[in-house]
Amino acid sequence: MNNIKQLIIIAGIITLTACQSTPTPKPTAPTPIMVDNTAHCLTIDDPICHHDWWTVFGDEVLNDYMKKVVKHNHELSVATLTLQKSLLNQQKSQERFLINSQAGANRQTQKSLSMGETTHSRGFDVNLGASWEVDLWGKLQLQQNLTEWEAHAVQADRQALFLSLSANAVREYINLIGINQKLMDAQKSHTFQQKQRQYLKKQVDLGLIAKADLVAIEQTLNNLKQTALILEHQKNDSLANLSLLAHVDMDKLPTTLKNQHQIPKIPHDFYHINTNAILNRPDLQALLWRLAISLEQKNLLQKNQYPTLVFSAGATAQSPNLLDLLKVPVLNWGVSLNIPQLNYKEYQHNINIVQIDEYIATLNYQDTTHKALNDVQQKLNAWQNSKDNHDVLLTAQKLAKEQLTHQQKRHELGLISTKEWVEHQETHRQSQTALTDNTINQVLNWIAVYQAVGGLPNESR
Repeated sequence: MNNIKQLIIIAGIITLTACQSTPTPKPTAPTPIMVDNTAHCLTIDDPICHHDWWTVFGDEVLNDYMKKVVKHNHELSVATLTLQKSLLNQQKSQERFLINSQAGANRQTQKSLSMGETTHSRGFDVNLGASWEVDLWGKLQLQQNLTEWEAHAVQADRQALFLSLSANAVREYINLIGINQKLMDAQKSHTFQQKQRQYLKKQVDLGLIAKADLVAIEQTLNNLKQTALILEHQKNDSLANLSLLAHVDMDKLPTTLKNQHQIPKIPHDFYHINTNAILNRPDLQALLWRLAISLEQKNLLQKNQYPTLVFSAGATAQSPNLLDLLKVPVLNWGVSLNIPQLNYKEYQHNINIVQIDEYIATLNYQDTTHKALNDVQQKLNAWQNSKDNHDVLLTAQKLAKEQLTHQQKRHELGLISTKEWVEHQETHRQSQTALTDNTINQVLNWIAVYQAVGGLPNESR
């Protein structure tokens, strides 16, 4: 089972998660798909390590920021190093031909107690040996496969971390855009209200309106100040999160990022996604690899009870002179049949443990798959709801704007009070804020769906 890229549990495992009333069946081995797996995620910048999915937004500010996240985030660096270590362990498990060597030198001084003579002697020796275990029962190949599968699981772990990390970073960036947009709208409204207050003060000075008519606009200005303060605090928190994700100081974040307020367009829909899309999730892929490992543990225990055949060969040489050391080496070779000590009680105990682990791994995969299906459905529902609400909020915003224009003319003619006019202005601002929130939520919900399905199925990794 060489060059295995992905394990897919037979369709029954997924359908079983929907049948909660039926008993859980005995776990079965996953069906492998044989594909080429020559590429590995060896460095942080290796293309297989990540997919720059955020480029679908067409936002160069976001693209530049995400380069910093990918390069500097410590969690991602640790995950990459862990993967490198796992790949090194996999390479080590493939080495069946073992070579050992030893060299030494000694010098002795002897003195005769009877004669009083002192003699000196020296010697040099070297030993070179090699051994090869014959894979009679397929145990070594199985151990190599298990190590390779664990490396794939670690790679899937890293991809899951990358997907979660990048989604959080993009989500925080989009959240900052929403804050900046609402902050800009609040500042525009505040500037407009200040001009209106100056106009009304002149009206009061001329005796055209009562001083009490200023109370409503003063309250609105005060509310706008409070809104601006809240948004400023939210912006600082968002910038702090962005700097933490990229592991850079907040002061070093570019001004274009700090002041970005252009809401990106949603790239595309998810209508083509089906239930099998969740198999693209790296966390499920990691569980599949480890499920496959647990399913083979019983087989490995059995093979460990079989005798092993080892061929060995070597050469030794000893000489008092270093230059003559290897002139006449002594060659030796041998064949050994090693029979392991069988403790049936301990063996059966270990078999029971691996069977329980196998059952736990199967249940964990089924439970995670069921939750993943539910998670995708919830995220799709939220995404669709935000899309459905957009047209309603867009219409409400247009009507509020028309109403504000109409009421402004009525106010200039003295047909409505200042308080009523100010209320219409605030209604228009709130409708604009609601539309901004909805647009931001659409993008955030798109990211949530993307993350829930582990990326789009037609993407190459």
